[in-house]
Amino acid sequence: MYPNAEIPVVELSINRKLSMQQHYELGKKLYNLREEEILIFCTGNVVHNLMVADISESPYKWAISFDEKVKKFVTTRDDLKLVNYKLIGEDALLSVNSAEHYIPLIYSLGATNKNETVSFFCEKIVYATISMRCILFENLS
Repeated sequence: MYPNAEIPVVELSINRKLSMQQHYELGKKLYNLREEEILIFCTGNVVHNLMVADISESPYKWAISFDEKVKKFVTTRDDLKLVNYKLIGEDALLSVNSAEHYIPLIYSLGATNKNETVSFFCEKIVYATISMRCILFENLS
């Protein structure tokens, strides 16, 4: 992405003992790094359930539904709905059967300003259960 390595990069691990709210609060603390022009790059999958993945299948309805709900809540910046994703319903529970792939989204929400421009690309679900949705938060001011 940056072949001249002019952007500082720090890798963070996920502490599975933290609650989603604690991950969100940690993300808020990362916001200050962005003010220092440090790129925050979070990787994961909004929908990630390998237990029922199928290479030959089109996406499950619950995977599509949850992925679209995430897009809606990110667009409207209803962060707490995403932090408390288990309350969204069965679509969420099937989509996030283990949270390590979902938690990076929570960090990115915490590390961004709610007035930032949000855009989406690669809005695709593969193997019936893995969302490849990419989200870009930009502060255009």
